[in-house]
Parts: sequence; structure tokens; C-alpha cells
Amino acid sequence: LDIKNEYISVLNTAPTGQCTVSLDEKGIPTYKILENTAYDSIALPTLLNRAFDVISFGTLALRYEKNRKALERVLESNSFNEIFTDLNIRLPFYSKESVNFCLSHATIVKVSDEELPLVTSEIFGASLDPAEAAETISLRYPQIKLILVTKGAEGSFCHQCSTKRIYDCEAEPATVISTVGAGDSFGATFLTQYMKTKDISLSLMLASRVSAFVVSHQEAIPPSTKEFLKNARII
Repeated sequence: LDIKNEYISVLNTAPTGQCTVSLDEKGIPTYKILENTAYDSIALPTLLNRAFDVISFGTLALRYEKNRKALERVLESNSFNEIFTDLNIRLPFYSKESVNFCLSHATIVKVSDEELPLVTSEIFGASLDPAEAAETISLRYPQIKLILVTKGAEGSFCHQCSTKRIYDCEAEPATVISTVGAGDSFGATFLTQYMKTKDISLSLMLASRVSAFVVSHQEAIPPSTKEFLKNARII
């Protein structure tokens, strides 16, 4: 991945964003996300000086209007093959406006089965089951191509909006130590593989494998991640 320095936003007048995590006895995290940090004032040029295949964002980065407006300018002024959004529903840092913004712009959406009822309650005024929610979202936002729904130990599925086909994937067996980073690793792996192959089933399977590796460690990015990815022929 070739990242140029001009795309790293630095704000010297605010502290680096931080998120503290506490785990319950089952390894399920509770997040405390600090406010008024550099993360809340991301600066990007409106017109990027090179082409990118994908842009990725989520609701947490859009909790303040400044970031939403900056991102909207970038989306309006540049072309991307895919626009990926991860609906990280973390109280109190989401709203109907931020969820609708993500769904209105994305072509690929990732959300967990725990977050979906909150999403549909905000947008449609009703809590829907995962399959019904995916179908309803695809009808409301016709530019969306794929909706990924993670279900923890129950696996995951992908709703392909154009065909209405559901791709199911079993969860990879794992001894759960911490679920921190599971969703991010799942989304990143799926997106990377899908952009390479356009193979939904393969992308789901590899995403499940990587997220199982992550939850079996204390760290969100285990020290042996690169070696694991090479051995699994994911990179």
C-alpha cells in the first residue's frame, strides 16, 4: 500500500484520538472514545491528486459536522470504484444523520447483527431481523451493491443487492479472548479480497478466518499477524 505523506492529516493543536476498551467475562468490549481530538478534525484536500480504488469510512469519524462536510466534498469531487462504510454504532456517537450519510454514499456496507436493529430503528422506525433489514436497506439505498452482516459465533452473510442472493459463511472456530478488532479485520479482509477477485464466498471465508485469528488474541493487531496472513496465503 503506497501511502503518501500528504494524505496523513496532522493537527498539532489537538491530542491524538484515543479509545479505551474494557472487556467483560466473555471478552465482549465496551468502548470509551475520547472527544475533541485530532480524529474529529480530519483535513483532506477536496480534489485528490491521484486515483484510489476505494474510500472507506464509518459513523465514528462522522460524529461531528466538520468531518461529514470534508468527506462529502471528497466524495463529490473524486471517483472511486467502491465506497465502503462500516456502521460502528457506538453510543452516543451516532445519529440518524450520520447513519443516513453512510448508507446514502456507500456501495458496500458492513454492519453487525447487534447493530442492525439500531440502524433500522433510526432509519425506518422499526427493529428488523438481519435478512429483512438487508433487503429493506437495499431498496431504500439503490446504489448499495453488497451488505455484509457479521453474526459473531453464528458466522456472517452477504446480501448481493442486484440479485437478492444471500451468501452465507460459517464462523471459523476460535477460542475468544477479546473481540476488539474483530469487525475491522473482517471488513478489511473482505474488502481487500473482493477488490482482487470479486469472489464474495472466498472473501467471506477469508474474512472469517482473519477475524477468528484476531479474537483468539488479546491485541486487536496481534504481533504475529503478518506471519499468519502469509501462512494463510491471504497476502
